[in-house]
This record gives sequence, structure tokens and C-alpha cells, in this order.
Amino acid sequence: MSKLLTLKKFLSFPDAIDHLSTTLEEHVSLADLYQLILDGHLQASVQLINVTYAIKSTQAFSPQQLFDEYQTESKTKIEFDKHIEVLQGVWDLAMFGSGVNHLRTLLHSKLGEWPDLTTQHQLYLLREGYVYQVLNNLPLPANHDTYDALATRLNSLMKLKGSSLDELMNEESGAVMDNLDVIEMERVMVIVDALSLYDETTNCTPQQKHSKWHDVTDVVPLEQCQYELVIRTEELNRFIHELSDKPVSACDKPLDPRERTTLLTIIGALCNQVNINPKTRGVASSVEKMVEQIGVKLSNEAIRNVLMQVDDAIEKKQM
Repeated sequence: MSKLLTLKKFLSFPDAIDHLSTTLEEHVSLADLYQLILDGHLQASVQLINVTYAIKSTQAFSPQQLFDEYQTESKTKIEFDKHIEVLQGVWDLAMFGSGVNHLRTLLHSKLGEWPDLTTQHQLYLLREGYVYQVLNNLPLPANHDTYDALATRLNSLMKLKGSSLDELMNEESGAVMDNLDVIEMERVMVIVDALSLYDETTNCTPQQKHSKWHDVTDVVPLEQCQYELVIRTEELNRFIHELSDKPVSACDKPLDPRERTTLLTIIGALCNQVNINPKTRGVASSVEKMVEQIGVKLSNEAIRNVLMQVDDAIEKKQM
């Protein structure tokens, strides 16, 4: 590893594959990297571009528990705390939700195929075993769980307009408001009112609080979470050391597109032999039961994803 690389805490995906190719002395493509992540060999991370808001799971999970959740799609109910966290910097990407859809789309775009995506559109991040569910809006009225997040959001809106929270709250507020369009002004005032209302009611009785808050039913919309996919340097080193410590079997090597097409063609031939049409509705459930008979657990969706690629692979071989 170069001296400069040792100073970096994380690498972009292109830099990561360059480093892997150099260190392993074999070509590693972006498709290989996506597949390694989806197969659980590497942990992907994200560098957040904008301020992100999330709620934290009430319990921590082991890496194996989290990967099993993705692999079997058991849809374990994860309980989340009500307190809203403000996230910045680099976070690990959970292998369920929209993050998996993103990686599958990137992988299949490299392979020239159409991915079979999950219906989950929520983004989940990880840190120290805890799951963080990224929010699309901040709930109102303000309370002790949302106050800091709302204040941070208000400050972010002010920074976008070249102003500050202090300027908004003092005699210069008129000039600040003049720089906002109608939608921006409405969003700012909703948060200002919510924060002010919370401050006013901290010493009120429950009845007084209810009378002040009952008309505040809005939410504060948030921009979509923007991020860059990265790999932590320590995670990349862990992976390289693991490969160095043990001989790599054929099963552990990522498939190149030609090998994948060959295997899919063989699957197609076996399906034809037992009169199974890979595209028949419900056939994935039948195959799932067959797989369970050999003591292996695969999700219905994972099986369906493979079966849907069989016909295209056969067509490629027939060309």
C-alpha cells in the first residue's frame, strides 16, 4: 500500500478496484466489487454529501444477523427509537432497503441485465451494529426527540441562502426573509414557529400544551439523501489479508460475465430436463423447497432473480 493511501480513511469505488487489482495482481472490475459486496465479502460504506436525519434501532445486531436479514429476507421487525439523529460523514451501508437496490442496479448495468429489485425504498445505514433508518421528513410539532434535528435543519436552510440562524433571530431577520422565495419562507417559518412553540410550552400544563399544539400537523420535508459509495480503507485491508491467509477456492472467486452466462445456461438445461419453465409464475417457490431439501436457505426473491436471467443467458450462447 502506498504511503499516501495509508492516510486515507476510505476510498472511492474506482480507487478501491485499482488498489485491489494492484495488490492481488489480477484484474478486478467494478462488477466484481459490486458482487463481492452483495455476497457479503466486503462492507460498503457511504460518504454523506448532505446533512442526513435518521432514527436509531433500539438494539445492536451482529454483522451475521444483518447479512442473514438480507440473504433470507426474513423481514425481522427492527424497533427504532423516536429520537432523531443528525448524520454526517461516512457510514456503513445496510444490505437491505434501497441501498441493495442501488448496488444491484449498478451491478446489472455492468452486466447488461435488468435487476430484480426489492420493494423497499427506505435507506438504512449502520454504525457499531445499530441500524439507522434515514428519514424523508421531520415530524411536527417539536418535542425533545425532534428539537435538535429541527434546529439543525433550520440552520442548514439558512446556510444555503448565505445567512445564519443568529441573523434570522435578531433585527436583521427582515433582510434574511427577503432573500427567500415563497416555498423557502414557508418552510423556514414552519420550523421557527414549531421551535418557538416548544420553548413557550416547556413549562405549560399538559392541557395548555395540547391547546397550543393541536393545529400543528405539518411535517418538514427533506431533500433525498445524497451520498457517494466508498469502501473504508481498514475494511479493504481486512479483505486483502483474509485472501492472503487462505487459498482462494473457485467458489470464492467472483464470476466474470462469461462464467455467469455459462452457469445460467447450465441451470436452463437442468430446468428443461425436469420440465421447469424459469419464467412460470410461482416456480421460484418450488425451487425454494428443492433447495431447502439439501439443507440450504435461499430467499424466494434471490431464486427468482437467478431464474429470470436464464432465458437471456441461453439467447447469448445461441448467438
